[in-house]
Amino acid sequence: MENNQLKYHQLKNKLIGEILQEAGFVNSDQVAVALMEQSFYTHLKLGEILALHGWVNQELVDFFAERIQLPPKKEAKKIGEYLLEAGLLTEKDIQQILKEQHKSGVKFGSLAVLRGCIKQETLNFFLKYFTNEGLNDNHLQYKIRTLSKQSKFTNSHKNTTHNDMEKEKSFVTSSNNHRDKQSLNSKHTKNIIDNQELVEDDLESMTWLKTSY
Repeated sequence: MENNQLKYHQLKNKLIGEILQEAGFVNSDQVAVALMEQSFYTHLKLGEILALHGWVNQELVDFFAERIQLPPKKEAKKIGEYLLEAGLLTEKDIQQILKEQHKSGVKFGSLAVLRGCIKQETLNFFLKYFTNEGLNDNHLQYKIRTLSKQSKFTNSHKNTTHNDMEKEKSFVTSSNNHRDKQSLNSKHTKNIIDNQELVEDDLESMTWLKTSY
């Protein structure tokens, strides 16, 4: 409970621009622009200006604005529940991540990062201020294993393709050689026939000579 109280006071003392920047939703330049514009549009809050620019969703801004006003609870919610409240995940996202978590054993937040649902900075922020879980690098280990499997599959596919190409090349070469042999045999046969015809013509010529004498 004391830990939750400390997190609550740390978050409560931050401005909305600081929160959104630390969580990886906006950068310092965007916050600076919003602050400058706020000096002209004093009726607008900083989060509203950021949302009007399309840099963040209003739902996300409202989540943080309301959350820092609420007293800490005895038991923190699960990371997925907070991400759902903030509009960063949908019910479908949560179900898919839970299914993957059951297979891989990797933590929920790490899988959310791997799937591209949230940034690593966002996960770190929620783990730091909203849950009792510590920061972890399980998603990095999972990513390494995944990339390793993809690499093995790619290399295997390349080898199979290479072998298939070699077989095809060998088959084509063999077929060409066979056709060349057939062509050569055909030419040889034609030469024999031509020679036979020539001999027959010569014989006929000689017969004519004999009869003429």
